[in-house]
Amino acid sequence: MVHKYPSNLKALRQKCDKVPTSEITFYRMLNDLSEEWYIWHSVEWADDLRKESGEADFIVFHPQKGFAIIEVKGGLISTHGRNFYTTNTLTNEKVLLKKSPFEQAKRTMYFIRKFYVEKAKNEKNKKDLLKKNSHGYEFPLSFSFGVFFPDSRVKDNSYSLSFSHSFIFDNSDLEEQMDWKKFGKIGPSPLEDFLTTLLDKYQDKRADKPKVANYFKNLITPKLNTYITRKHYITERSRELERVNNYQDYLIDALSQKRKCLFQGSAGSGKTFIAMKKTLENYRKGLKTLVLCYNRELRDSIEQYFSSQLKSSYDKFQAQITVNTLHQFCFNFGGNLLGGDEKQRFFKLIRNFQLKKACDILSHHQNNFHKKIPEDQKYDAILIDEAQDIETAFYSYFRYFLQDETRGLFYLFFDTSQDIYGDKFDNFPFGLDPHRDLIILNQNLRNTVEIAKWIQKETNLGQYEKFSGINGFKIGISHYDSGERALKTAIAVINEHYYRHGISPDQVLILSTNSLDKVLPKAYSQLNSHYYQYNFKYTDTDKGFFILEPYRFAILDQLKAALHMNGDPYALFKTIHSFKGLERDIVFLLVNKSSPELESLLYVGASRAKFKLHVFYY
Repeated sequence: MVHKYPSNLKALRQKCDKVPTSEITFYRMLNDLSEEWYIWHSVEWADDLRKESGEADFIVFHPQKGFAIIEVKGGLISTHGRNFYTTNTLTNEKVLLKKSPFEQAKRTMYFIRKFYVEKAKNEKNKKDLLKKNSHGYEFPLSFSFGVFFPDSRVKDNSYSLSFSHSFIFDNSDLEEQMDWKKFGKIGPSPLEDFLTTLLDKYQDKRADKPKVANYFKNLITPKLNTYITRKHYITERSRELERVNNYQDYLIDALSQKRKCLFQGSAGSGKTFIAMKKTLENYRKGLKTLVLCYNRELRDSIEQYFSSQLKSSYDKFQAQITVNTLHQFCFNFGGNLLGGDEKQRFFKLIRNFQLKKACDILSHHQNNFHKKIPEDQKYDAILIDEAQDIETAFYSYFRYFLQDETRGLFYLFFDTSQDIYGDKFDNFPFGLDPHRDLIILNQNLRNTVEIAKWIQKETNLGQYEKFSGINGFKIGISHYDSGERALKTAIAVINEHYYRHGISPDQVLILSTNSLDKVLPKAYSQLNSHYYQYNFKYTDTDKGFFILEPYRFAILDQLKAALHMNGDPYALFKTIHSFKGLERDIVFLLVNKSSPELESLLYVGASRAKFKLHVFYY
């Protein structure tokens, strides 16, 4: 029996969200091949960090003959010039194909050939895996491509396709395949004849290399089963967002008449999204809203979200929406309220994160607040994200920034398990009543089920009663004798297992209990940021590999320019403290086991990972 990956139709549909009928037709026909053949469905590829990428509908491999890429295109196929069109057989809708199916298959064929050769060249037994000639090492077997058109008889007009009949298996061949089955399956099937013909064109150039078969199979199969593909990311992200949208929109509607609310939820329960969606609702109602959070990265991320949703730059809507960190907010109103040495002492305390002492200075001026706060700094609504990080004493002052304290909207979003700056959060400031105003968010909407359950087990934090429903990968746990060794291993894994398989740097993050200069004392400084360049080869070029810790992501391009990076591969590094409230698809968590508040840091750091989490202890 033919060897197929996935092995059956049920597994195929589990792997791919929507499988075209045309691909299912071809997948079923594969059962008529002899046992020598190996087939892989839907293999995505990307050529290192460049934008060139693609997908093979099917890779077909014969141990003695070689491999072929088969592109499948359903519908009625027509051409005009160099353009290909498909017409839906049910709706008659005619759609322009983005690329020629022949060129798609051809590009993937050359990529797979190159991928094999580059990998095999690094093996000790490369002579058993490659053919060598005057041009260097080559793939030792045949390689080819073809296109399956199940709904069209394109061979009748093949002159318009710029490719010969030998590359095409169309509706007429499909009918022959059905007749072959109907009349007793005598001899090889038409499909097997087609694939054999594709690979036997240049059989005289094949080399007898028995070890090639296992190497090829082992090289292709893990790519399907182990590495996270772009399609997987997009599909799972879409499912997550749909679930988040429905849940949060319902909650916002249900609470539309409530003016004061406390939202308590563990990491990943959607607190920040609720705050942002409520802000957009206020914007559309013409209400002026202040959104406060604790760190600058989260502030920048929230601003970017509003810009993307409103399709406008922040300066165009900031008259109605103000996004700020608590510290910058304090600098602004402290400058209006205080003067002289007192103002300088206040600013110094804010810079040094001595918020309680800063509140003591404000307490002497509480009676003057109404008079000294400008009208343009008053709001219809105030929403505070990561409220557990803000000194409780500050909450008594926020009322002065509401246009109408009675009718104004005041929402707090908090998770006491994420209080990694000290134990200072009071659950019910500003007259909020936990029996009346507290909303519990108990579903994890960010992380895979595996990550969320691991967080609960390892930290005893994260009070989830429901999970996202997104199943993913096991947590990778490793132990090292130093932070430097853990960091270097993380970079090697990122390079080999992710970047070489199409994952981009903005999907991956190294998150640490300590800053880069503490993990790697030889790190350099530039633009208030840290960086280091490793000199191991990333590709066949002499480029090194950068590890970058920008003090803000907003200056990343500026930092890369200052370091004269021109396409050099890199990985981003941040501390857990600076990345609170944010998320990445893949997180490498570097954990110093002697860190204070280790359990809370592990909880916050691990919950930043949506799909894959690596934990490196040292």
